[in-house]
Amino acid sequence: DTVIYINYREENDISPPYPNPSRTSMMVEFTSGGPQVVNCAIYSTAGKLCLSETRALHEGLNQLEFHLDSLENGNYILRILTQSFTRSYPLILIR
Repeated sequence: DTVIYINYREENDISPPYPNPSRTSMMVEFTSGGPQVVNCAIYSTAGKLCLSETRALHEGLNQLEFHLDSLENGNYILRILTQSFTRSYPLILIR
């Protein structure tokens, strides 16, 4: 018998940031149903905006890498905003 594995991800499927905890950078994988713009922002737990980037996505799997060198050790919130939804994830930065 032949077994076929299919890695299926739904449109607008987002992976939690990894690695988490992170040292210098993190990745987020985002499956997009078509071209769109996404805003990714990192906030301190006190609500201060620490980093904000706008990225253009293409249809299919997108791998977004974020460099965190400008941030101090600590706990943060990653907010991902598109035209259709907002998602938030905890992020820990350690060096």
